[in-house]
Parts: sequence; structure tokens; C-alpha cells
Amino acid sequence: MICPFLYKGTVKELIYALKFKGAYHASRALSMLIERQLREDGGERDWRRLIDCDIILAVPLSKDGIRKRGYNQCLEVLRSLSVIDRQKLFPLAIRKIRHTPPQAMLSYKERLRNLKGAFWVKKEIVAGKRVLLFDDVITTGATIRELSRTIIKLGAQDIGIMAIARTPPKGALKSL
Repeated sequence: MICPFLYKGTVKELIYALKFKGAYHASRALSMLIERQLREDGGERDWRRLIDCDIILAVPLSKDGIRKRGYNQCLEVLRSLSVIDRQKLFPLAIRKIRHTPPQAMLSYKERLRNLKGAFWVKKEIVAGKRVLLFDDVITTGATIRELSRTIIKLGAQDIGIMAIARTPPKGALKSL
């Protein structure tokens, strides 16, 4: 899994602004931070994962989510990454087919139940392919897990996971 940041500080503020304040420009700032962080970390393996996949899928929003926000924040960050071959992006190959309540206040088990059967993926696009799945923030991993399960069932050869940030382990922020 490629996840260059913890969900805190400037990264948290930018993601929040992009998702909830309509700050579309934050996608470019986030992509620049991602690229710089991966370069500084000497993340050759991470760059390879970005470049060597066959297709890249952004975690989708429901139709209601797109209507409210006006864009998919994950897709916009991907489009801003200079290392991404945009021909590998398949925004119409993955959909959230039902609206689900926000995950933020749910337990891990509730999150899994909440997302069960919530996604549709076009089989012809993923079958036999090395897929990179991109999300903004990984908290429990429930969204990525459900999408990965769906994509594997459809015959993907391999799935890589990338997110901008992950939530810190419980208690980790107390020590910062």
C-alpha cells in the first residue's frame, strides 16, 4: 500500500477543503505534496506501482455525492499527478451504485455492512489486469476492502492500493 501521509496537519486541511469546502484547487496542492513526499522517501517501489499498473481506479462517489460535491476528489487528485498516465484512468469503469450513510461515525463492522454491495465495476476493464485503486483517506480500510473484493471476483490479476493519507493509529496523536 502506498500511503505517504498521516491524516493530520496541512494534508488533513487540504483534503477537508477539497471534500467539504469546494476547494477544487486543493487537488493540485495535494498531488504536489504526494510527488514531493514520494521523491524524498526514495520511493522507487512506490513510483513503480504507480507506473506499472494497467489501470487506475479512483474510489467512486454515489450519484448523490457527485451532485453535491460536483466532482470526485480522488479522481481530481489523480488527474493532477504528473507521473500518472491519464490513459490508465477509467472513471466510468467503477461506480458506487447506492448511496450509503457517511462512514465517519461507524464502527469497523458497521462500515463493512454499510458498503456491502455498494460498488459496481466493469468486468471487461479489470479482468486480467493489474489494478491500482486510489482513495483519499484510509481509516479502517473498509472501502478499499469491499472494492478489492469486488475487483478480485471479476478476475483482476493484482490490486495495488494508494491513498493520500491514513488515519493515525489510536493514541498516536497523543504522543505528537
